[in-house]
Amino acid sequence: MIRRGHEGFLHPSDPLTFLTELFQHQLVWIPFETLSLHHSTDRHISLDVQDLFEKIVVGGHGGYCLETNTFFSTILGSLGFEVSNDAEQRTVSGTILLYQDQVKLRMGPIDEELAEKIRNEELRNIALRRHFGITLTDDERHAMRGFVSELD
Repeated sequence: MIRRGHEGFLHPSDPLTFLTELFQHQLVWIPFETLSLHHSTDRHISLDVQDLFEKIVVGGHGGYCLETNTFFSTILGSLGFEVSNDAEQRTVSGTILLYQDQVKLRMGPIDEELAEKIRNEELRNIALRRHFGITLTDDERHAMRGFVSELD
């Protein structure tokens, strides 16, 4: 998530700026992947922080949404951010969702409307900037090329 030698990545005085940078790096460098669900003999998913560290940091893999979100919330908590993993507090209505080649408006738990179809890498970068306020560096765009995106 935080690359060695990445100059300028210091804890800024603005926590929102720092959180935004962390979130952007997490999206780019820790991919959503379900390989362990499809190519594992036991199909075991562990949410144990040490197991997640081994898989994501040591092994260089991404993870299923619960794995990456659990790992990221642990990192945020260790950096002093207040993190709630309470499913009751999560809001799904009125959100924007980037999933594979589509930007959707989520109006409720099962009510989604297609807002935009993304046909190439450049349009994905434009959608990230327009809908989520994320502007990727050239290195980040290159690292994401060819990978499926999911952002909620």
